[in-house]
Amino acid sequence: MSGRKLAAGSELTVRTNPSPPARLAAKETTMNHARWSLAAFIAAELALGWTLCAGAAEGQRPIKFTLDLTTNIVAMPFTLPALPGLPGPPGPTEAQRTLRGVATYREKASPPVYVTVPEDLALPDNRLILQVPSSPEPETEPAAEEPEEAQEAAEPFDITLKLYWHPDTAEGPITSVISFKPGELTPSTATGAPLPGFEMPPAATLPRDSATGTASRFPEQAVGKGDYTLNTGNLTMPLAGFLPPLRLLEPKSLAEVNPEEGVTLRWEPVPGAKGFIVRATGVVFEEERATAVITWVSTRHQPPERVRSDYEIATTVEDDLRDGILLPPETTGCRLPPGVFVGASMLTVVITAVGADYYDRVGDTELRGRIRSEWTGMKFAGPGPLALPPMPAPADED
Repeated sequence: MSGRKLAAGSELTVRTNPSPPARLAAKETTMNHARWSLAAFIAAELALGWTLCAGAAEGQRPIKFTLDLTTNIVAMPFTLPALPGLPGPPGPTEAQRTLRGVATYREKASPPVYVTVPEDLALPDNRLILQVPSSPEPETEPAAEEPEEAQEAAEPFDITLKLYWHPDTAEGPITSVISFKPGELTPSTATGAPLPGFEMPPAATLPRDSATGTASRFPEQAVGKGDYTLNTGNLTMPLAGFLPPLRLLEPKSLAEVNPEEGVTLRWEPVPGAKGFIVRATGVVFEEERATAVITWVSTRHQPPERVRSDYEIATTVEDDLRDGILLPPETTGCRLPPGVFVGASMLTVVITAVGADYYDRVGDTELRGRIRSEWTGMKFAGPGPLALPPMPAPADED
């Protein structure tokens, strides 16, 4: 600076270079600030992601969540062939257990949708996956109009529907007649014809945005008792697990009975059953055309619609036991009354043991767990498209 003078009023700024240790300390401080800023950013992103996921799950809370734990024995009057490379169908005394879940939403859910299940069921990751439809339902093309000549030739025919009930006598019947044109009813749908007083719900009320899943392969000793939790909405149902199989003792086969004379049914006790209900449906054919569908239900009073084709609780099992809808849990038999299935060449009998059903409502979501053990037997004989000769009863197991 010697030899130079500063002008009046000017300022002198002296710049000094820091020592190497000072530079390192400043650099380390800057890097630490960067690390803390990055950590804070990651934490904020994770918190935001968790919040968004939780919000999405809460936003996908279904309006109804249903689980069915069903044990089935189906005694067909014939043996179904096994497909190549696949296990054969269950035999007439072999039980099949099925877990089915359905979650119904106001809008289409975003996968994944799954139910966490008890460990003893041995499902992958202890999850029952509920499949979400990936595409909208295909639009159906309008049916082609029949020629006027065919429409005139297709004369409608009538089917008579009869409903009986009572475990000891044949109370009823309630009778109605419905008309069909040829092609509107086939033998395969005859047994599904609506019963007297039945009305189909409007199509607009049927659920469309549902996720569904089914599993049927479990370890032999698995029970499935425990919590079942749906990931969307974090909804949990504690269920008692599968019921044991319902095994028929009498008759050995429906092929040996005459439905017109009545049928005595006896079965083994079912531990865990809260009640029983028996339903039988007979179909009368004339020239391979169904002319009558006859239904009998084991209720002591006229059966409500909710128990005619399947059992659905209205309030509690205890209420249905009190009101005679269900047979008591110690029941091991009943009788289809004589004189009900006159002329029926096809008979289907379903015995249902009702387990410890679960019902709850969380907010606006209905939770329903249904536990069933069923035996289903069939008889085909006489005229009709499914008529078969009587089959021998299965041999007694040693």
